[in-house]
Amino acid sequence: MSRTALSLTIALALAVPTVHAAQSTAGTQPRPATTGQAGAEAGSQTGTRSDRAAGQADRARGGAAATLNAADRTFVEQATRSNETEIAAANLALEKGRSEEVRQFAQRMLTDHRRLAQQMTEAVGPPPRVEPDRAVIARLERADGAEFDAAYSQAMVAEHQKAVALFERTANDDSHSAPVRTLARGALPTLQQHHESAQSLEHAGHGGRSDGGAARRGD
Repeated sequence: MSRTALSLTIALALAVPTVHAAQSTAGTQPRPATTGQAGAEAGSQTGTRSDRAAGQADRARGGAAATLNAADRTFVEQATRSNETEIAAANLALEKGRSEEVRQFAQRMLTDHRRLAQQMTEAVGPPPRVEPDRAVIARLERADGAEFDAAYSQAMVAEHQKAVALFERTANDDSHSAPVRTLARGALPTLQQHHESAQSLEHAGHGGRSDGGAARRGD
């Protein structure tokens, strides 16, 4: 065999493994994802992040509820009952109230106390299951027309007086946890405004008080 033929044979022998290696590598490379696959993967990742965030929020609320002490739990129950009573009474006033002033006041109560319920949930976790004050609601359910307006105005003065006292006491009581005191301090100005507005509603003639009722207020 000539020297030229020998050199060509060696070169071909060396080239064959290189070609096989390149073909093997090309066969193992991943194929690019299609548009549908990419969208599905992105959607799955987004859903996972959303679920994770929701789970963290739920755990945070549950953790807040778990850290409440006995004084906190008593406050939350009383505040929730007060709030539920205000909401139920406002719904009745929107249905049965005769004067425009009473209905406007009731709409404001409905909006503000629903917001307070949300703030309480965010601060201390899901509220306990409590019913509105049945005695207050029963009196309003029995009344109609001008009698209802008077009963509602009187109830709002009394209920907000109790609510202001509860939130004021809690805001300044170190036996409560910091989140509960912060919640009480934040809600207090709105409740005080409600109380003042309810008094104005009553004094405008919707309270139906007699002179004897005025005397009893001064006792």
